[in-house]
Amino acid sequence: MSRLLLIGFGPLLTKGVRNFGGQCLRTWCFAEPLLRDGHDLRLVTVPIYDPNDPAMHHAALEKRETGGLEYQAFSNLDFEFIHAKLTDLAREIQPDAIFAINSTPAWIAARLPVRIPLWVDLFGYEMAEKQGRAAMTGDTGALLDAWRKEALLARRADKFSTVSHPQLHALLGELASLGRLNRFTFHYPFAHLVPIAYHPAFAEMTPAWERRADEKTLRGPVTPDDAFILLWSGGYNYWTDPEDLFGFLESVMAAEPRVHFVSTGGAIAGYNTQTYEEFSRRVEGSPFRERYHLLGWVPAEQLPGIYAEADLGLNLDDANMETLFGARNRINNMMAAGLPVLSTEGTEISHIIAEAGCGIVVPPADRQALARAVLDLARSPARRLDLARESRRFAFEAFDPAHLTRPAREWAQAPALAPDNAEKARQHPDVPDLRALSINYVEALAAAAEEENVPTLRRDQERLENLRARPWYRALRAARRGARQLTGKSSSQSVHPTEESEGEFPCRNKSR
Repeated sequence: MSRLLLIGFGPLLTKGVRNFGGQCLRTWCFAEPLLRDGHDLRLVTVPIYDPNDPAMHHAALEKRETGGLEYQAFSNLDFEFIHAKLTDLAREIQPDAIFAINSTPAWIAARLPVRIPLWVDLFGYEMAEKQGRAAMTGDTGALLDAWRKEALLARRADKFSTVSHPQLHALLGELASLGRLNRFTFHYPFAHLVPIAYHPAFAEMTPAWERRADEKTLRGPVTPDDAFILLWSGGYNYWTDPEDLFGFLESVMAAEPRVHFVSTGGAIAGYNTQTYEEFSRRVEGSPFRERYHLLGWVPAEQLPGIYAEADLGLNLDDANMETLFGARNRINNMMAAGLPVLSTEGTEISHIIAEAGCGIVVPPADRQALARAVLDLARSPARRLDLARESRRFAFEAFDPAHLTRPAREWAQAPALAPDNAEKARQHPDVPDLRALSINYVEALAAAAEEENVPTLRRDQERLENLRARPWYRALRAARRGARQLTGKSSSQSVHPTEESEGEFPCRNKSR
């Protein structure tokens, strides 16, 4: 068995926890199978940024517990504090490998000055996510920030996992552009598909058809007993179109008085509050306002009752690049809990459940198709129950965490540096930070770009181009050319590009 350090997002799903995201669920879906395999696992979490959380005001490393496992959790995102603590921890326990789950924990792990094999799980495609942010907010700086993170991870890690085939292919293109597809890695499988798994807490929920009639969380306290409940669970991010979601719900409610909408989750603090706020404003003006129940981020222990009493889970995506590359935790967990899902087409998981016939999938932005699907199920209880049972059966078969994380579990048995990273370590045994080394010219260029402030360089270039465009500068250039011709000197020098040697590229070695 191996000694492993796993760095992921928290909080983990335990009693009293409210604001947890898919990143937190993903952390446990890697940690739990590795623990069951018998590895000596040290788990450390960093929090999702929330400016409203008082704990964010001070840096600390606290002890926590979940499922009998003690782990450590950072209280805020003070990266200098986190870097120092994790560097000390890695040097103290000398793990055989580091697992970094999600891009921010991975960015932290990739910067540690240690030569430890690193598995990076890219939970969603950072570039497409920030494209969505740029499109909605005009914040084009998000693209550069995303690429700096993505490129650093791609240059340092030894193994990768992605949530979809499209994301895996995008990653391979990035690896090529950064020099990782080189002569040392020609036969090396860098990236592995690890789709979204259900979190065990949802699989352990008692489905509606097995619950006692007196176990009520929604029906009575929140909705009428005979309501047909549509459930949204999770955040409202940039790839959710609030206008389409609201318009579809309005048409359904107008056609079927029993339909009620329940939402757990909401705004994503410190990142995207606009989408949920816009949806909420629309709801406030609806003639069916009393049939919308926006519960916000509810305690984790309330979720079993909510999932069990809902009739249909919703997943509506805008047609965009994030949808193409991404995945949806809510789909997998709803199905594992025995809640059938209505989803728009776009994500890889939507195609999977459509092909398997264990969910309802309609084209994006097709409000009529969405409404028809809801009305058909609302008026056919037997069909809805059959779909619920089939959803749970399929989820247990296809979304099991131990099965889907098999590539990571197998690598954990004997973790090792990627062949090109191993070559860097061989050539420079005294350099602890593998990011400081390059093994070919493509990688060297990527490393140089990573260290420079590209926006500043571009502004300097624009200033220089503006100077060169001025009349006095052109006159000065013409005068210099004339002077050179009078003295018999050429105005230009021949340039002969040097071809890359076929021998070893000397590793770039620069202290950081």
